[in-house]
Amino acid sequence: MKKTLITIGAIILAYSRVHSQGFTLRAGDTFTYQFNTLPLQGGHSDPPLSAAGKLDALFGSFAPGGTVLCEMFENSTAEAAIASQTLSSTAGYPAPPGASFWSVGAWQDLQGAIRFTMVSGSVTITSFRVMAIRDEATGLTEYSSTIVPEPEALPLLCALVGIAVMRRKSH
Repeated sequence: MKKTLITIGAIILAYSRVHSQGFTLRAGDTFTYQFNTLPLQGGHSDPPLSAAGKLDALFGSFAPGGTVLCEMFENSTAEAAIASQTLSSTAGYPAPPGASFWSVGAWQDLQGAIRFTMVSGSVTITSFRVMAIRDEATGLTEYSSTIVPEPEALPLLCALVGIAVMRRKSH
């Protein structure tokens, strides 16, 4: 029993180090995130230097030949996008590290939506941040949330099933 628990712990630890965060999109996949409030972060002094909504995303990997479409929506994905950025990874060149773009005047009510659509290839998104910059009496103020998506569940489930099978065979 102790050996089994040590094995389970080692597999989960190894899995968490390899797949500690993020999610992978493959051709045709989409990921949507809708928010209805953003917490106050404080003063804002980086671009954009006006009231705006901003999306930043970090990529863990971006396969050569891949193309991802990143979109911002004022209220929901049922509406037309208010801003978008398409990024491609070309073989022989460094892959883009992530997305960063904004829409002037967007998300001033601290709610909105984003969508990532994988057009071709694959990308792993390790985190993203949605931000509303408001022009208030004290100056530019940032409201934002950084989202670190949970790792993919399927590989972890497969590891646990493998452990269960190994345990059964040892008894």
